Amino acid sequence: MDTVHAFYDLYNRGDLDAAIELFTPDARLENRVLGQTYEGVAAIRGFWDEFAEIVEDAQAVPKALSTDGDLVLVDIELRGRMRHTGFTEETMSAYEVVHGLRVENDKVAWWAICSTHAEVLRAAGRHE
Repeated sequence: MDTVHAFYDLYNRGDLDAAIELFTPDARLENRVLGQTYEGVAAIRGFWDEFAEIVEDAQAVPKALSTDGDLVLVDIELRGRMRHTGFTEETMSAYEVVHGLRVENDKVAWWAICSTHAEVLRAAGRHE
């Protein structure tokens, strides 16, 4: 769990270079919300950079953590300011998603962004 906590802390402080160091070189990100897949740390870092073009001061605030075997499920509240609209969480509800992370040897090897816990479990090849 230390890796998971460190990831969100670094990401939310905007230290993306340090955050990406917490991933295995061949880590995989499955963004099920947007239907996208990213292979490797360069691609995942590219995803963060693209996201930053849309959302300024992005925060992924963990609301609850649970485990299912080797998976860590994190209920996330996404916060930030939409660059093209100026909306913030004060004027628009924060967006909630569920992250699924698989950590191997203190590094994130797999990360899924989903709408529900059940969707994370399906993405991990498990049934609810």
